[in-house]
Amino acid sequence: MLTVIANFTFNPNHTLEMHNLFLEIVNNSKNASGCLDYKFYRNPDKTNNFVLIERWKNKSFIDAHISSEFITNAREKIKFAVLSPPQITFLKEIA
Repeated sequence: MLTVIANFTFNPNHTLEMHNLFLEIVNNSKNASGCLDYKFYRNPDKTNNFVLIERWKNKSFIDAHISSEFITNAREKIKFAVLSPPQITFLKEIA
């Protein structure tokens, strides 16, 4: 099993738009093949900081998800609203 932690910081002018997009991403992704869990978090002290925490059966499911038409389109919208490239961490569960 793999966990993905994706941390985004958005231009504050795009926070509401990105919030709504991230809700769509979660709703679209949580039932994707191989997805075990998909959660969206916001920093209460820095409201333009969003975090996705995803759990997948294996990397091939992550790759399929990332290359899906929906996520490809979402990434195009995200790239115009982020202040810096997202920080993405892949973790393999050990115990």
